[in-house]
Amino acid sequence: MIPVSFDEINEGTIQGLVDAGEEERKHLEYKRELKIAKDSDKKEFCGDVSSFANAGGGCLIYGVEEDQGRPTKIVGITTTDPDATILQMESIARDGIDPRIPGIETKAALGPWNGPVIVMKVHKSWVTPHMVKSSGRFYSRTSNGKYQLDVDELRAAFVASEELPERIRRFRNDRVAKVVADEGPAFLLENPKIVVHLVPLDAFALGSATDLIQLVGPEAYPSPLGFKSYNSRINFDGLLAIVPSDDARRSKAYTQVFRNGIIEAVNAWMIRPDSSGGRAIRPRVLERALIDSTTNYLKFQRDRGLEAPVALMVTLLGVKGYYVWADGGGEPIDRDDLLIPEVLIEDFDLKSDVLLRPVFDAVWQAGGYISCRNYDKQGQWCER
Repeated sequence: MIPVSFDEINEGTIQGLVDAGEEERKHLEYKRELKIAKDSDKKEFCGDVSSFANAGGGCLIYGVEEDQGRPTKIVGITTTDPDATILQMESIARDGIDPRIPGIETKAALGPWNGPVIVMKVHKSWVTPHMVKSSGRFYSRTSNGKYQLDVDELRAAFVASEELPERIRRFRNDRVAKVVADEGPAFLLENPKIVVHLVPLDAFALGSATDLIQLVGPEAYPSPLGFKSYNSRINFDGLLAIVPSDDARRSKAYTQVFRNGIIEAVNAWMIRPDSSGGRAIRPRVLERALIDSTTNYLKFQRDRGLEAPVALMVTLLGVKGYYVWADGGGEPIDRDDLLIPEVLIEDFDLKSDVLLRPVFDAVWQAGGYISCRNYDKQGQWCER
């Protein structure tokens, strides 16, 4: 496999693969040429790309000759505009494969060759199986290259894809139940609670080897939702950050980072009755905290080598009778718990205010409004 991160791939990386004789395998394939001009070429290209997504991900390297799977020479591909070629490749993959494969990365490595070497990284997909539209065929891979899935393999792929959302929901329901029963990693104040889960889908892969305890120092713990200062320690599940309260027995908030990269953040301070007993959810305060924390949590996961997609889930507990406070209007929330539908994050670079808009809309709708009022006409969240 390529020994550096995708962003670090350059001329030396490609030359190193050839010098080391790094052989093709299930997750790596060399191509002397990039052929995407004819319909038949596009069909073959989409077959290659989809086979990686269906099999666990990997890299296609265009512009390298190989002999029996071993790279022998860097020749580069013929193009006068590498950026335009990359856009064309990604467009063909996007339009020619169903469902669309999220998170494809492509870059050109320039060197003293006749043209650039183009590397396309295809991440393992969690919405498999992917089909080549023009042929109606499904492909996967072994160490010997791609092959067409048979009926039994297709059935197994569909079943696995359908099971994953249910596994994520079961995880969420189990963790929320623990928060309600005060069986989480910290005893919390007896106020309504905001619960955030960020679940990399890779965390549910069989044999996932990530152990963040070995990768993170105490100073790097992600802070609890809505707070900047906290106490931290290692616990059995991973990394724990806690915000204490005046009640020595209970805490205002905590963030639990599980060994496999899942983040659970719970705040029991932001939503609470005021001094006169009024029950108001201050949407700007809530939304600002969720935007900032989601940005920080996603950066934390990305910096530790975790990959998208990530399921984002927000839950409000104990909020029956509270109002979403906006110009004195709205209706009281009619239920204790709001399990807001999950948001699938396919790219770490997306802005958190954009990702969270359906979450904010759901909260405002629970309070009797059509949608969140804090976005401008351009779809930007406004703190005004």
